[in-house]
Amino acid sequence: MVSIPLCQGFLPNLNAASRFLSQASYGGSFEVIEEVAAMRIEDWIDQQYATSPPHSIMDKIIEYQNIKNAAYNSPNDTGAYGAYFYYAWWQYAMASLDVLRERIAFALSEILVISKFSTFSDEGYAFGAFYDILLENAFGNYRDLLEFTAGIMGLVGVSSHNIIC
Repeated sequence: MVSIPLCQGFLPNLNAASRFLSQASYGGSFEVIEEVAAMRIEDWIDQQYATSPPHSIMDKIIEYQNIKNAAYNSPNDTGAYGAYFYYAWWQYAMASLDVLRERIAFALSEILVISKFSTFSDEGYAFGAFYDILLENAFGNYRDLLEFTAGIMGLVGVSSHNIIC
């Protein structure tokens, strides 16, 4: 029988850091995995809490809208299509350093769902504003988030069949 020390499973190593990052974010580069393996997970989480979001999703949607307006010389077009939300989301998810906030917001978006097959239709501003709420409240109290989102949805006149909680 082989004797294995009980604490061996808790030692920081590359495999444990990689597994943790795949759960707490969308994974990490080898350099990030090494960094997390060298520090305590609690320290990494504290570092993530202290990391500010680089921009809001809404800011990027507006930026893409302005780029499109300039390219087509249509300054009066104020509509933001759903695709702008997806561009902004990908930009945030792939380039931001606050990966824990993004991962939690993504998980919340799978619980608090708004649909493009609703009164929101193809409105990028609605999706951007909603996702920004999830990003801003990712480290907050879930009940507060539920109350806030329910209030917002009531203000915009969305009926209950458009939101699945």
